[in-house]
Amino acid sequence: MKVILLNTKSSERDLYTYGKGLLGKLQASYSVSMYTEINENFSNIIELHDDDEKLLLFNHFCLPDGFSKLSQQLPKFKNVKFILSPYSSYAGLDLNLLKQMGIKYRNNGGANAKSVAQYAIASMFSLLSRFPELSKSDGIPDGSILGEEYHNKTAGIIGMGNVGICLYEILSKLGLETTYYNRTEKKLPAKKVELNEVFNQDIVFITIANNSDTKSLLSNINSLIKEENYIIDISAYDDLYDKQAVVDMLNHGKLKGYALETNSKFTSEKNLIATPHIAWCTVDAEKRTVENYLNRALTILEGQADSVDFIT
Repeated sequence: MKVILLNTKSSERDLYTYGKGLLGKLQASYSVSMYTEINENFSNIIELHDDDEKLLLFNHFCLPDGFSKLSQQLPKFKNVKFILSPYSSYAGLDLNLLKQMGIKYRNNGGANAKSVAQYAIASMFSLLSRFPELSKSDGIPDGSILGEEYHNKTAGIIGMGNVGICLYEILSKLGLETTYYNRTEKKLPAKKVELNEVFNQDIVFITIANNSDTKSLLSNINSLIKEENYIIDISAYDDLYDKQAVVDMLNHGKLKGYALETNSKFTSEKNLIATPHIAWCTVDAEKRTVENYLNRALTILEGQADSVDFIT
């Protein structure tokens, strides 16, 4: 089976930095082609059109709207048996088409969960201490703005996936009573509650993916948020709900603090943390990402595909 890696230049660098041994094992035992320059119609990847069975390792950032471009071109490819992604998101990938073509697909969910949870907890402490507001002061605070301590707070998590579970583990060790909302119940000591009940907690973490179901779920988030809430959103999707409306609530004193990853510009003199999509950005997460990615490829090539938890 041929192996085709379609990368960005930075992701190829990461493969050699964090997975040199695994990549060497892959290249020593199998036919491997690697590309960092990919035409939008994949016309320069000649291996995709021959009759050999193929395992495609695809980094969707190598093209604008990479998964959409892949879905458009897939019917032209021959004998692709497996597709792996180095990241968790796969928006734009046509899963029904993959099923029709008999292609098994797996993302890399969970590789950066601990780093994202760390970002969320760091944001929680910063908001509780009101660092965004206090850091704007020129001198010693006069006491008109005071932070709060974590130990007497409660927490709620919306979305108990890999990140949610990592968050819960940290929060429970900190001693915060935690509830969660999820479509299915998890085997955790935390109590599963309805969505509106999550906002009865002091600190609310949003960790869900971006799809039509979740957009519908959070479409009325403004009516759910309470004045005593701190909202920490690590979903990293600007169109998941109206985030400017939440910033407006913060500005009008209807929310204690708001932290989010965003591609947009949100500013406030209040307790706001707005960063680019950086929660994943640790050495540990990159190492896990590369190792999980390459180990999964080797597992398939060594005839153990049945042990991989494919999405399709």
